[in-house]
Amino acid sequence: MAKLYARAATLVAQLKQATAILQAMSALLARIFAAGIAYVFQIFLAQSLGIENYGVFVTFWTWQVILTHIAVLGFDESVVKYLPKYLARGRVALAYSFAQHGLKFILISSIGTSVLCGSALWGAGDLLADRMYGSAVVLAIGLPILALELYTEGLARASGRYLLGIVPGYVLRPLVSMSILFALKLANVPLTAELALAVVIFFRRCCWSVYKRCLCGATSKRCLSTSQCRGKKSCVNIGCALHCPWC
Repeated sequence: MAKLYARAATLVAQLKQATAILQAMSALLARIFAAGIAYVFQIFLAQSLGIENYGVFVTFWTWQVILTHIAVLGFDESVVKYLPKYLARGRVALAYSFAQHGLKFILISSIGTSVLCGSALWGAGDLLADRMYGSAVVLAIGLPILALELYTEGLARASGRYLLGIVPGYVLRPLVSMSILFALKLANVPLTAELALAVVIFFRRCCWSVYKRCLCGATSKRCLSTSQCRGKKSCVNIGCALHCPWC
């Protein structure tokens, strides 16, 4: 009986190891596939927008990357470090509080950064070329959305859902954005840098909704409708922290 138990334990350990390897390989392949899609997306943008609009798009997309990582305050990486540790030790209340308060800080910092960018745009807008002004406005408005999406991507990775952290933002986003822009091009809508930025930012808002829904899983309806669950530290669902950030 002891030998049978030992063999079963060894088999379970091997299965867990194989599952971890499979998850790592899936994440790696998804990243490689996403890099190829991103390359094709940039070629499509360069051909569709033209050299001037594409230059404006790349300029403000680079600023988006910088400002988003500043607005997130490092919570997208720290949640990957601390959340699994808290959950592994059974400190669910601390993990829930970390996720919820991280969301609050990011909302405050991203809105503050957006206001600062808007103020700078208002005061020094004359320094920008006319074709850059619209893209700057779109970026300032969409900055909180970009910060929230980046943070929830970190939450997905911290929860062990690696493909969820990759597929919506790095595979579906460029594919859907490219499809929408291609449809607009077929409809003879003039493609500009601000339009391309608006489409990409809008789908990143959709990605945030996907992250929130998938992290909540099967209990999402209960967490949305039951006051006893929302905001309670005893809640075991980290995704609940994304529904009511101020409770």
